[in-house]
Amino acid sequence: MRKIDPLRYGRIQKDDVNQLAVENHFRLIEQAEDFYEGQLDAIVDAMESHDGLQILCLAGPSSSGKTTTAHKLKQHFIARGRGSRVLSLDDFYLNPEDGPHFEDGTPDFESVDALDIPLINHCIDELLEKRRTMIPQFDFHNHCRAEQWKEILCGDDDVIIMEGLHALNPRLTDLADTSHIIRIYVSARSKFMDGEETLIEPKELRLMRRMVRDVAKRSTPPEQTIEMWDSVCNGERLYIDPFRDGADFKIDSCMDYEPCIFRTYLEPFMIQAVEMEEEKRQVLVELWNKLICFHEIRDASPVPEDSVIREFIGAAQEK
Repeated sequence: MRKIDPLRYGRIQKDDVNQLAVENHFRLIEQAEDFYEGQLDAIVDAMESHDGLQILCLAGPSSSGKTTTAHKLKQHFIARGRGSRVLSLDDFYLNPEDGPHFEDGTPDFESVDALDIPLINHCIDELLEKRRTMIPQFDFHNHCRAEQWKEILCGDDDVIIMEGLHALNPRLTDLADTSHIIRIYVSARSKFMDGEETLIEPKELRLMRRMVRDVAKRSTPPEQTIEMWDSVCNGERLYIDPFRDGADFKIDSCMDYEPCIFRTYLEPFMIQAVEMEEEKRQVLVELWNKLICFHEIRDASPVPEDSVIREFIGAAQEK
C-alpha cells in the first residue's frame, strides 16, 4: 500500500488519494488529520520561547476552519500546561445601525469597521496590562449587542486566541506591545491535481464546505450560498488578503480525503440543480464533475469528532 504524504507542497494528486481511499480509507483520513495536527504542534513548539501573556490573532476566509483551529490550538496549549482561551471577534460587532452600510442601506458585516475597533484595542491592552478585561457578547438572534458582558481573566503565561475574519488587521492591535502579538493565517491552501492539471482550487473546496455547512446547520439552500459567494470572496480580497503575508504562521486546513467525503454530501444538491437558474446550476455542475473524479467514501464515521471537517458536515449523529 502506497503512503500519501499530505500537503506535498500544496499539490495533492487525485490518483494518490483514490488509491488509498480504495485500499484503506481509514488510513487516508488518519494521515490527513495527523498532518493537520502536526501543524498545530509546530506552532505550540515555536511558542515555547515566547514568555509572558501572548495574544494569538487567528484569521482566515470563509469556511477555512478557523473556529475549529482556534479551539484545537487552545487544547494543544492546555495539554502543554499553558492556560489558553478563545475570544471571538464576532462578539465585538457594533449594533447594525452604528456600523457601515452598503449603498442599498443593508449592513456591511464584512467590513472591519463593523467591529468596535477602539473596544478591541482597549480589551487587548487591559489583558496585557492587568490580566483581566470585560468583553461584550453579541446577540445574533436579535442582531444587537447583549446587555450582559463577560469578564475575562488570564494568567501571566497564558495564550489568548483572538479568532475572526479580521484578526490579522493591525488596526485591532494598535495599542499593544507587538512582542506579545502572534499572527496566524488558516485556510484550505492545497490544490487537488490530476497530473499537472489543477482539478480543485482551494476556493472551490471552500465553496463545497460552505454549501454543505449552510444546508446542514443554517437550512440555507445551495443556490443561495452560490449567489452570495462572489460577495464573500470580494470581502476576503479587501479585508484578509492584504494582511495574509504578514502572518507569523500559516496553517493549511485542507484534508486529502475531503473530495471523497463531499461526494456524498453534494449528491443531493444535484437533484435540486434542475430547478436552479442556469448560472448557479452551472457552478454546481462544474463542482460535481470534479468531485466524481474521486472515489466516494460514504461512511464519514472515521472522521474524528473534533476534525475541521466536522465544522461543515456536523457530528456523526447529525448526518
